[in-house]
Amino acid sequence: MPPDSPKVFISYSHDSEQHKASILALADRLCREGLDCTIDQYINGFPPEGWQRWMDSNSQLEDLPPNAGGLALGLIIKAIK
Repeated sequence: MPPDSPKVFISYSHDSEQHKASILALADRLCREGLDCTIDQYINGFPPEGWQRWMDSNSQLEDLPPNAGGLALGLIIKAIK
């Protein structure tokens, strides 16, 4: 991924395995389109700093270099019953 690629941090609820798979597919597609995605499913095991610190540090887009561009994407899905 080029260093100047726009960065996207994806946060989502872990409602079901199907939902997690859909979010992973979205992140993979964004990566194929040239965005630098960060998502928990790209971590193998657990981050050394723990999930809370990992999430806090990766969602701090103001730490990006000027003009790098960035987006924190929170996905909220309402279950329909």
